[in-house]
Amino acid sequence: MVSETLFNIRLSLDADRRLGMALLASALLHALMLLTLSKYSLHGSVFTRPVYAPLRVRLEKLPEAPEAAPMVTSQKKAMLHQKPNVATSVSPPPPAEIEPSASQPGVSVSDTLYLRPIAGSVSSPLLATGEFHRSSEISEKPEPVRMRVPKYPRPAREQNLSGWVIVMLFVDEQGQVVEAAAVESSESFGDYGKDVAEELRGSVFTPGKLDGKAVKTLIFATVRFDSRDLSGLDSGKGATEPASPETGQKH
Repeated sequence: MVSETLFNIRLSLDADRRLGMALLASALLHALMLLTLSKYSLHGSVFTRPVYAPLRVRLEKLPEAPEAAPMVTSQKKAMLHQKPNVATSVSPPPPAEIEPSASQPGVSVSDTLYLRPIAGSVSSPLLATGEFHRSSEISEKPEPVRMRVPKYPRPAREQNLSGWVIVMLFVDEQGQVVEAAAVESSESFGDYGKDVAEELRGSVFTPGKLDGKAVKTLIFATVRFDSRDLSGLDSGKGATEPASPETGQKH
C-alpha cells in the first residue's frame, strides 16, 4: 500500500524536479562529509583526531641540594681507569736494614764457606731431609739482617782461653734461622759448641735464592773467641785459629 503510494508520488513528479532533489541530496551528503573530515588530520595514510584539551604545565621548585662532599678515590681504584699502555712507575721496596750486632768483648762472627763433608756426629733431622741448599749451590746467598753475637763462655773467660766454633745455620725461605748446630770447634772450646750454636738461632738473614726464588739454605759461620781482648795479654791459652774449611789448613 505504502509502496504504491510512493510510486504514484514519484510518477507525479516530473523529471526536472527529480533531478533537483537528487542534486540537493548529494550536496547535503558532501557537506556532511567535509564537516566530519575537518575534525581529523591526515598523516600519511592514517587519520588522526586532534586533541582539543589544553596543555597544562606544572612547575615545581626542586629542593636545594646539600653541599657536595668531595669524593675520595683510592689510588688502587684510580689505576683501574688508566689506559693500559701507560706505564706506571712502581718504586722498589727499600732494602732491609742491617741491624748492628750487639758487641761482645773478645767475640767476633764471620761468614765461612764450608766445603768439607759434615761429620756424622752432627745429628740434625733437617739435614737429613736434603731440602737445604749450601751457599755454593744457589745464586744469591743469605745476607745478615740481624746477627746475634754469642757471649764469651764464663769458664773460658776466667781461664783466659781462646778458640773458635764453626756453626751450621738452617735458614728458611723467610730468612729465619730454624736450627743451628756446631760442626767443628777448637780443642779448648769443644764443650761450648752447643751453647754457642743455640745463641746464633736468634739471627735473621735475607732468604737465599735459586733462580730468583727463595729457598731453604744451609750456611756456616765461624765464631772466634780471643782472650787478649779481655785481659790485655799478648796471647791466651789455646788461641789457635780454625782450619780453613776449603783447604783444611790453619790460617
